[in-house]
Amino acid sequence: MSSSSKRLALGGLAAALILIAIVAFASSRSSTSSSASGTDPTATSAATEPGPTGTDPIAPEATTDPNAPDPNAPDFVPPTTQPPVIPLQVKVSSTSGLTDGQAVTIHVTPDSGSNVYGAEAFLCAPDATFTLDADIRPSIAGKCVTKRLSPNSLDYLNKAVGPPYQSLDMSFPVGVGSDRYTTQDGRDVTITCGPGHPCTLVLKLQFSHGFGFKTFPVTYR
Repeated sequence: MSSSSKRLALGGLAAALILIAIVAFASSRSSTSSSASGTDPTATSAATEPGPTGTDPIAPEATTDPNAPDPNAPDFVPPTTQPPVIPLQVKVSSTSGLTDGQAVTIHVTPDSGSNVYGAEAFLCAPDATFTLDADIRPSIAGKCVTKRLSPNSLDYLNKAVGPPYQSLDMSFPVGVGSDRYTTQDGRDVTITCGPGHPCTLVLKLQFSHGFGFKTFPVTYR
Protein backbone atom coordinates (compact mmCIF):
# COMPACT_ATOMS: atom_id res chain seq x y z
CA MET A 1 0.00 0.00 0.00
CA SER A 2 1.36 3.41 -0.87
CA SER A 3 2.02 5.96 1.88
CA SER A 4 -0.81 8.11 0.54
CA SER A 5 -3.32 5.26 0.93
CA LYS A 6 -2.10 4.55 4.46
CA ARG A 7 -2.66 8.18 5.48
CA LEU A 8 -6.26 8.14 4.11
CA ALA A 9 -7.07 4.90 5.99
CA LEU A 10 -5.73 6.21 9.29
CA GLY A 11 -7.66 9.49 8.88
CA GLY A 12 -10.95 7.60 8.36
CA LEU A 13 -10.35 5.43 11.43
CA ALA A 14 -9.63 8.50 13.59
CA ALA A 15 -12.82 10.21 12.38
CA ALA A 16 -14.90 7.10 13.24
CA LEU A 17 -13.41 6.94 16.73
CA ILE A 18 -14.17 10.63 17.35
CA LEU A 19 -17.82 10.15 16.23
CA ILE A 20 -18.26 7.15 18.57
CA ALA A 21 -16.85 9.19 21.50
CA ILE A 22 -19.25 12.11 20.79
CA VAL A 23 -22.30 9.81 20.71
CA ALA A 24 -21.25 8.07 23.95
CA PHE A 25 -20.75 11.43 25.73
CA ALA A 26 -24.16 12.76 24.63
CA SER A 27 -25.92 9.60 25.87
CA SER A 28 -24.19 9.88 29.25
CA ARG A 29 -25.30 13.55 29.65
CA SER A 30 -28.93 12.66 28.86
CA SER A 31 -29.02 9.87 31.48
CA THR A 32 -27.51 12.15 34.15
CA SER A 33 -30.03 14.96 33.42
CA SER A 34 -33.01 12.57 33.66
CA SER A 35 -31.88 11.23 37.05
CA ALA A 36 -31.35 14.73 38.49
CA SER A 37 -34.80 15.99 37.45
CA GLY A 38 -36.61 13.50 39.80
CA THR A 39 -38.27 11.38 37.11
CA ASP A 40 -38.13 8.39 39.45
CA PRO A 41 -41.84 7.72 40.20
CA THR A 42 -41.00 6.28 43.62
CA ALA A 43 -39.13 9.41 44.64
CA THR A 44 -41.99 11.68 43.41
CA SER A 45 -44.62 9.74 45.40
CA ALA A 46 -42.60 9.96 48.59
CA ALA A 47 -42.11 13.71 48.21
CA THR A 48 -45.81 14.56 47.71
CA GLU A 49 -47.29 12.20 50.29
CA PRO A 50 -48.48 13.95 53.55
CA GLY A 51 -46.44 13.43 56.67
CA PRO A 52 -47.47 11.12 59.52
CA THR A 53 -49.44 13.89 61.28
CA GLY A 54 -51.62 14.55 58.24
CA THR A 55 -51.92 18.25 59.21
CA ASP A 56 -53.33 20.67 56.65
CA PRO A 57 -51.88 24.21 57.01
CA ILE A 58 -55.10 25.76 55.70
CA ALA A 59 -57.56 23.64 57.70
CA PRO A 60 -59.89 25.78 59.90
CA GLU A 61 -59.27 25.77 63.63
CA ALA A 62 -61.61 23.75 65.87
CA THR A 63 -64.51 25.79 67.29
CA THR A 64 -65.68 23.33 69.98
CA ASP A 65 -65.40 24.69 73.51
CA PRO A 66 -63.14 22.24 75.41
CA ASN A 67 -64.89 23.19 78.65
CA ALA A 68 -68.43 22.52 77.40
CA PRO A 69 -70.20 19.61 79.12
CA ASP A 70 -70.51 16.43 77.14
CA PRO A 71 -74.25 15.78 76.50
CA ASN A 72 -73.45 12.07 76.11
CA ALA A 73 -71.83 11.80 79.54
CA PRO A 74 -73.82 9.50 81.84
CA ASP A 75 -74.03 12.08 84.65
CA PHE A 76 -74.97 15.09 82.52
CA VAL A 77 -78.34 16.64 83.41
CA PRO A 78 -79.69 19.55 81.32
CA PRO A 79 -80.06 22.70 83.46
CA THR A 80 -83.82 23.09 82.95
CA THR A 81 -85.06 19.58 83.62
CA GLN A 82 -85.27 17.22 86.56
CA PRO A 83 -84.64 13.46 86.73
CA PRO A 84 -87.58 11.09 87.26
CA VAL A 85 -86.32 10.05 90.70
CA ILE A 86 -85.09 12.47 93.39
CA PRO A 87 -82.42 10.68 95.49
CA LEU A 88 -83.33 12.57 98.67
CA GLN A 89 -85.52 11.94 101.70
CA VAL A 90 -87.50 15.06 102.72
CA LYS A 91 -89.37 15.44 106.01
CA VAL A 92 -91.41 18.52 106.95
CA SER A 93 -93.39 19.47 110.02
CA SER A 94 -97.16 19.82 109.74
CA THR A 95 -98.38 22.15 106.99
CA SER A 96 -102.05 22.01 108.03
CA GLY A 97 -103.93 24.59 110.10
CA LEU A 98 -101.08 27.07 110.23
CA THR A 99 -101.20 30.68 111.42
CA ASP A 100 -99.47 33.79 110.10
CA GLY A 101 -95.71 33.52 110.64
CA GLN A 102 -95.78 29.91 111.76
CA ALA A 103 -92.65 28.07 110.54
CA VAL A 104 -92.49 24.81 108.65
CA THR A 105 -89.30 22.93 109.50
CA ILE A 106 -87.58 20.95 106.74
CA HIS A 107 -85.05 18.14 107.07
CA VAL A 108 -83.35 16.60 104.01
CA THR A 109 -80.97 13.63 103.79
CA PRO A 110 -79.59 11.99 100.63
CA ASP A 111 -80.02 8.39 99.61
CA SER A 112 -76.96 6.16 99.71
CA GLY A 113 -74.42 7.22 97.08
CA SER A 114 -75.86 10.70 96.63
CA ASN A 115 -75.34 14.17 98.15
CA VAL A 116 -77.54 17.14 98.98
CA TYR A 117 -76.06 20.52 98.01
CA GLY A 118 -78.82 22.95 98.90
CA ALA A 119 -82.47 23.90 98.73
CA GLU A 120 -84.65 26.88 97.84
CA ALA A 121 -88.09 27.35 99.40
CA PHE A 122 -90.97 29.31 97.86
CA LEU A 123 -94.55 30.13 98.83
CA CYS A 124 -96.71 29.53 95.79
CA ALA A 125 -100.25 29.20 94.49
CA PRO A 126 -102.19 25.96 95.09
CA ASP A 127 -102.50 23.19 92.47
CA ALA A 128 -99.55 24.46 90.39
CA THR A 129 -97.04 22.11 88.78
CA PHE A 130 -93.27 22.55 89.07
CA THR A 131 -90.94 20.77 86.66
CA LEU A 132 -88.76 23.56 85.23
CA ASP A 133 -86.66 26.22 86.89
CA ALA A 134 -88.87 28.83 85.19
CA ASP A 135 -91.88 27.52 87.13
CA ILE A 136 -90.62 29.07 90.38
CA ARG A 137 -89.78 32.44 88.84
CA PRO A 138 -92.83 34.68 89.47
CA SER A 139 -92.24 37.09 86.61
CA ILE A 140 -92.16 34.17 84.14
CA ALA A 141 -94.67 31.59 85.37
CA GLY A 142 -96.81 33.59 87.78
CA LYS A 143 -97.03 30.67 90.21
CA CYS A 144 -95.26 32.05 93.32
CA VAL A 145 -95.41 35.21 95.41
CA THR A 146 -92.94 38.02 94.80
CA LYS A 147 -92.85 39.43 98.36
CA ARG A 148 -93.54 38.59 101.98
CA LEU A 149 -97.24 38.36 102.65
CA SER A 150 -96.72 39.62 106.23
CA PRO A 151 -93.84 41.01 108.31
CA ASN A 152 -93.45 37.68 110.14
CA SER A 153 -93.19 35.53 107.01
CA LEU A 154 -90.91 34.80 104.06
CA ASP A 155 -91.58 34.55 100.34
CA TYR A 156 -88.21 32.90 99.54
CA LEU A 157 -85.40 31.15 101.38
CA ASN A 158 -82.13 29.73 100.06
CA LYS A 159 -79.95 27.32 102.07
CA ALA A 160 -76.62 25.86 100.91
CA VAL A 161 -75.00 22.73 102.35
CA GLY A 162 -71.30 22.25 103.08
CA PRO A 163 -69.21 19.06 103.18
CA PRO A 164 -69.90 16.19 103.62
CA TYR A 165 -73.24 17.15 101.97
CA GLN A 166 -75.26 14.64 103.97
CA SER A 167 -77.87 16.77 105.75
CA LEU A 168 -79.90 19.95 105.28
CA ASP A 169 -82.15 21.73 107.79
CA MET A 170 -84.15 24.91 107.23
CA SER A 171 -87.18 26.68 108.66
CA PHE A 172 -89.69 28.56 106.51
CA PRO A 173 -92.34 30.83 108.15
CA VAL A 174 -95.47 31.06 106.00
CA GLY A 175 -97.53 34.21 105.73
CA VAL A 176 -101.15 35.30 105.42
CA GLY A 177 -102.06 37.92 102.82
CA SER A 178 -102.18 38.64 99.07
CA ASP A 179 -99.67 39.48 96.35
CA ARG A 180 -100.69 40.98 93.01
CA TYR A 181 -98.30 41.51 90.10
CA THR A 182 -97.94 41.34 86.30
CA THR A 183 -95.81 38.74 84.53
CA GLN A 184 -93.41 39.45 81.69
CA ASP A 185 -96.03 38.37 79.15
CA GLY A 186 -98.63 40.74 80.60
CA ARG A 187 -100.74 38.40 82.77
CA ASP A 188 -102.29 39.83 85.90
CA VAL A 189 -101.63 37.46 88.82
CA THR A 190 -103.06 37.49 92.36
CA ILE A 191 -102.01 34.90 94.96
CA THR A 192 -103.80 34.85 98.32
CA CYS A 193 -102.82 32.67 101.27
CA GLY A 194 -104.84 32.41 104.46
CA PRO A 195 -107.96 30.84 106.01
CA GLY A 196 -110.00 29.43 103.15
CA HIS A 197 -107.13 30.10 100.70
CA PRO A 198 -104.61 27.24 100.75
CA CYS A 199 -101.18 27.71 99.20
CA THR A 200 -98.15 25.53 98.45
CA LEU A 201 -94.68 25.29 99.96
CA VAL A 202 -92.31 24.44 97.09
CA LEU A 203 -88.76 23.13 97.54
CA LYS A 204 -86.21 23.15 94.76
CA LEU A 205 -83.61 20.58 95.86
CA GLN A 206 -80.04 20.41 94.55
CA PHE A 207 -78.32 17.02 94.62
CA SER A 208 -75.71 14.97 92.78
CA HIS A 209 -75.99 15.54 89.02
CA GLY A 210 -79.30 17.43 89.05
CA PHE A 211 -82.19 19.06 90.84
CA GLY A 212 -85.86 18.37 91.51
CA PHE A 213 -88.99 19.74 93.18
CA LYS A 214 -91.04 18.70 96.19
CA THR A 215 -94.37 20.38 96.98
CA PHE A 216 -96.41 20.48 100.21
CA PRO A 217 -99.94 21.90 100.48
CA VAL A 218 -100.32 24.60 103.15
CA THR A 219 -103.64 25.31 104.86
CA TYR A 220 -104.50 27.99 107.45
CA ARG A 221 -106.83 28.46 110.39
